[in-house]
Amino acid sequence: MLRIAAVAVAVLAAFLGVLYVRFSGDTVPAPPTRPYVAGQPTCVVFRPASQDIPEPAATCGSLQASFEATPWVPRTPIPWFVRVVNTDGTCLNIRREPGSAGQVLACEAEGVMLEDLQVSVFLEGITWGRVRTPAGIEGWASRQYLQRSG
Repeated sequence: MLRIAAVAVAVLAAFLGVLYVRFSGDTVPAPPTRPYVAGQPTCVVFRPASQDIPEPAATCGSLQASFEATPWVPRTPIPWFVRVVNTDGTCLNIRREPGSAGQVLACEAEGVMLEDLQVSVFLEGITWGRVRTPAGIEGWASRQYLQRSG
């Protein structure tokens, strides 16, 4: 039993020795002996850890730190879509103004997806919603013919 333990220790030592020889050069550069001071010369050597290549020349220069402020840009809201429904095979009028007297700008077929612009008006006993067609036309449509998708 003692012999098996001695062989195991020898194999483990040999394995650790191989690892040390293989990876001893693949370390992060040691911290400098003197503290870094912004603007003072410093040299750093970088070498890819996964490649066996000769040591490259040191990159020397001043330690520079700079920060650039970037403006915060709000996320673009995800548009809501509604589908034209219940037109009995005809189309839904998209009007310039809410109400049945508004000029018709477009007529969208049943099943067409319209962008819901999230504005509603109650007029003539009907809720009218502001929509945008796939062609980019903005107008008003009766919400009774619109079904929210998703």
